Amino acid sequence: MNTVRASLSRDVLMFIKDFFRGLPYVLLALSAACGGGSSSSSSTSSSSTSPLNAAPSSSPASSSAVPSVDTVTFSAATYAATPNAGTVTVTVKRSGGSTGAVSAQYATTNASAVAGTDFTAQSGTLSWASGDQSAKTVTVHISATSGGGKSFAVALSHPAGASVGTPGSATVAIATPAPAAASSGSKISVSGDHFIDGAGKTVQLRGVNISGLEFVSVQGWDATNP
Repeated sequence: MNTVRASLSRDVLMFIKDFFRGLPYVLLALSAACGGGSSSSSSTSSSSTSPLNAAPSSSPASSSAVPSVDTVTFSAATYAATPNAGTVTVTVKRSGGSTGAVSAQYATTNASAVAGTDFTAQSGTLSWASGDQSAKTVTVHISATSGGGKSFAVALSHPAGASVGTPGSATVAIATPAPAAASSGSKISVSGDHFIDGAGKTVQLRGVNISGLEFVSVQGWDATNP
């Protein structure tokens, strides 16, 4: 009896041992039959493509362009004027774009030339509508009594919708006026025994007898040749 029990115990132990040894293979087979393999594969694939595991990509460059900045400037840094001309005109231009309205203030400032004596002070606002790129002008009156050899400035300030570029100010130089030419006909000189004018013609001198109110001849005067 004891021999039979010992034999059964060994058989049971071997069965249990063999059962558990093959259990992983049984479970794997059952998992594959039930779609567990594809689920694992899908899980692996999903994990590999998860945004958390994905390599960071460089952000694309922005496609929006930086809007251009309009500028307002004088067309020249210096302008010339003369008292005889009466006025001087300076030009202001807009550049960099034409979208949107733009404006800027202008004003004259004294230098060696003084407002009220050499020129008339000017100030105001220049405006451009959207799409307008035409040049604007500022006219300053120059005094006819200015001695010349002086200057003043015109400057831009307080822009709206734009910035003041270079040159943002301009110098107006008032030149010294040329002296008036002397009349050649009024020049009298002596040539030999007679007088001549600036053109080289002989000049006759005539007088008046005040006491008798009669013309008297200095050099052969007569009634037919007064």
